[in-house]
Amino acid sequence: MTTAQRNAIPSPAEGLLIYNLNCKELNYYNGTSWQSMSFFPPSALAASGSTMTSFFANWISVSGATTYYLDVSTSPVFATFVINNLNVGNVNTFNVTGLTCGTTYYYRVRAANACVTTVSSNTMSGTTTTCCSLVQKVVGGPGVATSNSDQTPFSTFWHDARTQYIISAAEMTAAGFCPGNLTALQLNVSAVGSPCMSGLTIKIKNTASATLSAFEGGTTQVYTNASYCPTTGWNNFTFSAPHFWDGTSNLLIEICFDNSGYSTNSSVYCDVVAANMAYGGYYDNITGACTYTAWSLSKSNTYRPVFRFNGIGI
Repeated sequence: MTTAQRNAIPSPAEGLLIYNLNCKELNYYNGTSWQSMSFFPPSALAASGSTMTSFFANWISVSGATTYYLDVSTSPVFATFVINNLNVGNVNTFNVTGLTCGTTYYYRVRAANACVTTVSSNTMSGTTTTCCSLVQKVVGGPGVATSNSDQTPFSTFWHDARTQYIISAAEMTAAGFCPGNLTALQLNVSAVGSPCMSGLTIKIKNTASATLSAFEGGTTQVYTNASYCPTTGWNNFTFSAPHFWDGTSNLLIEICFDNSGYSTNSSVYCDVVAANMAYGGYYDNITGACTYTAWSLSKSNTYRPVFRFNGIGI
C-alpha cells in the first residue's frame, strides 16, 4: 500500500507489517508510530562548544534522512522540554542557544523522511559553562609592594612615565571574568609618593599580543585626570566609557602621566609575571608623555600591577 493508505489504517495493531509502495520498504507499527525496517534512528554524540548560554548538540547522520527533530530538556527523562520536536533541517549538529549558565541539559534526536519519523536516539547531555560576572574581580594578587621606577606605574621620582601591560585572556578567565563591559579598574597603593600626577591617563584595548617589546597603538582612552594624587589602598579609576572585553582577546592597559617636577615614587602592589608583559619608559622633561616613544630609560620587565576590575557581564 501507499504511505497515504498506510496512514489511513484505523487503530493499526502493534506489530502490523506492510510494504510501502512509495518508499519501496517494509514498515511496521510499533504501537505508537509507523517505523521502517531499513531506516534507523540516529546516534546522538557528545555535546561540544559549550558557553554560558549555549552548546552544540551533535549526532551521526542517517542515510536517507531529509530532516531531523530535536528535543532538549533539563530532565533526563524529558519530563519537561526546553525544545520539543524542533525541525532543525538536514544537519548533524545544532547550536542550542538561550540556555542558563552552569546547567546540564539532555537532548535526543529523531530522523525523518517522506515515509517515517524514527523513534528517538539515545540521550546525551550538554552542560553550559559556569556562571560568571564582572561585578568586581582581581587578576592575580595579592602581589608585592614595589616602588622601583621600572616597576611601579606611579614613578613620580621622574617627571614623566608611560607604561603598557598585557593581561592574558587565560588570566582573566581564571579570575572569573566573562565577556562584558569593563567599567573601572583599581590599583592597590601601599605607600604614597609625590608630587601628584598631572594628566594621569589610562588607555585600554583588546589585543592578540602576548608580550610587548615596543609601545602598541590603537588604544582607547578611558580615564584622565588633570591632577591625580594617589592614596593608600585601592585607588579607583572609573572609565569615561565602558570597554568591551570579548572573552578571548588579551587586554592591554596603558598608564601615563606628564609632570614638571619630581620627588618620590608611589609603591604599588605588583605580581611577578612572564617576561615582557610590561613595557614602558620614564624620564624628565618629556613633551607629550602619553604618546612619546623614544624614552631614554625604558622598561621591559616581569612586574605588573595587581589589577582589579569592575564591569557588567553579558
